[in-house]
Amino acid sequence: MIVATCQIPVKWEKPLENIDYCENLLKEITKRHPGVDIVIFPEFFTYGFSVEGKIFEENEGITNRWMKEAATKYGYAITGSVPVLDDGKIYNRAYFVTPGNQVSFYDKKHLFSYGGENKNFTPGSKLDIIDYKGFKIALQICYDLRFPVYIRNTDNKYDFVINVASWPSSREKVIDPMVRSRAIENVCYYAFVNRSGSDPYNLYNPVGLISDYKGEVLMPFAELKEYKCSIYNLDIISLKEFRSNFRPWEDADRYFIK
Repeated sequence: MIVATCQIPVKWEKPLENIDYCENLLKEITKRHPGVDIVIFPEFFTYGFSVEGKIFEENEGITNRWMKEAATKYGYAITGSVPVLDDGKIYNRAYFVTPGNQVSFYDKKHLFSYGGENKNFTPGSKLDIIDYKGFKIALQICYDLRFPVYIRNTDNKYDFVINVASWPSSREKVIDPMVRSRAIENVCYYAFVNRSGSDPYNLYNPVGLISDYKGEVLMPFAELKEYKCSIYNLDIISLKEFRSNFRPWEDADRYFIK
């Protein structure tokens, strides 16, 4: 599977400008690397991490509509998170949209209370697995990275985790060891895609990495440096072969999360 991670600079609370930027990036990806299967954008990639409860979309808002149009137009899946109002509650919602307009989503479970996200947003309550092009995919959002129990891969229910993030540069040193740890303990690929640029509160570095199931950081085979975009190849066959020979999940603890 060919995956493009897009550590884009996000303009604060300007969705139309951010969508225009993403559209131009997709055009370049398609022109230079037409075999891409998934394009990953960061957390709140059309707004910035605005969590005061004043900025949100309906479930069929401008970002979601653009994602569906773009996925169909360019022929690959697109994912990224958006502040969404659904049934009177606001969620930090990561959409996964396929070229056939199949829409899956994950609502952020672990809200960032240090930044006030918990005051206006509602935590998610389920972790569904997406089946796409031979990979079973789980979605996470930023702060979720710190909480391994919720994502524990009992019985190899997923092969690939995609975490979309707005992780400030002041705390970025912890990203690499935690991403590698999540990949190792769950015997899976793990992608972490952070935004770049700045907002009124923080600076962000374009930290984007994918760890394989052995904790080794993958190197991109191509880059669009002007867009801070990297492109990787993930091999499901090598993952399955590794799992068939090394089977730690058979000894894993069983648990139930309320």
